[in-house]
Amino acid sequence: MAGFAILLYAFLKRRKKEKKEEPYDPEKDDPIIHIRNRLFFEIPVEKILLGYFALVVLTYAVKLILGVMIPEIDLAVIYLSGITFFLGVYKMAMAVGVVNKFNPWLLFSIAFSLIILFAVVSGLTIDLSQLLIETREYHLTIHLLGLIMGLGGTFIIDIMFTHFMKNYSISSQESVIMHLISQMIIFGLILLILSGAALLLPDYSDFAQNPRFIMKMIVVLVVIINGAALNLYLTPKMKKISLKEEHRDRYEKLNKISFALGAVSIVSWLSAFLLAMLKDLFDMPLTYLLGGYLVLLILAAGGSQLAKLYYQKLAEKNDEK
Repeated sequence: MAGFAILLYAFLKRRKKEKKEEPYDPEKDDPIIHIRNRLFFEIPVEKILLGYFALVVLTYAVKLILGVMIPEIDLAVIYLSGITFFLGVYKMAMAVGVVNKFNPWLLFSIAFSLIILFAVVSGLTIDLSQLLIETREYHLTIHLLGLIMGLGGTFIIDIMFTHFMKNYSISSQESVIMHLISQMIIFGLILLILSGAALLLPDYSDFAQNPRFIMKMIVVLVVIINGAALNLYLTPKMKKISLKEEHRDRYEKLNKISFALGAVSIVSWLSAFLLAMLKDLFDMPLTYLLGGYLVLLILAAGGSQLAKLYYQKLAEKNDEK
């Protein structure tokens, strides 16, 4: 209820501020505006968090009144709390790292969602490991959904980037589209982490000795680090990516990094997907798996720079015309 009250205040404050703002102008759209306005899938994050706290209050008010104990509902709240926690961390990192703005209510939301998560876990009427085993099929479904969203979003962004670079630069509106798709990848990663933890906890000792699982954790770590670089470094500067003659020298470093990060992203998400789906094919020592992954990363990074040179040559020919 405290979380609901804080988010209600933040939401009303946003509404009051929006009334004073100028009407939306698509020509001036920019990823930084979306970050500053704290939007996720074009929805104000205050609305999302407000809905979460309202749902938690309603759920446990009904449980108290009816006196029913349904572990599956508690598990759903645990997932929602985890999603809210990671979403809050993501938006806080973007706000502080990109637009240098600290939002106290976001910090409260992160703290409250974590408190609710641990409170629900501690109040379960069934052993958590047993509950996770009984609901394993649901976690596998969520895990697959996270992989699909992450891998699919990465493919879409890479295809769009290739298409947009036919103009040898990224416009403001194109950078906004890519930013929105990157949020789908972030959401997929959140689902992947939460469902992965749910699958891991009951059989931790078995997983810890599995080379394929360890390799998958390494790949997910690379995805997280690469994603942080993409969102905190590349997203605010995306509209500056240009191979045109007047921008080529000025943004050379940015161009190289953008091509390389995209290549690392697609290779890592594809590797995570294959490690999860083709278990028998990748039943080999960790050194082989790690060596193969590193070779793929090097080839992808090198290939991305060749692709950059290719588009740069096309831009030069276009300038000559």
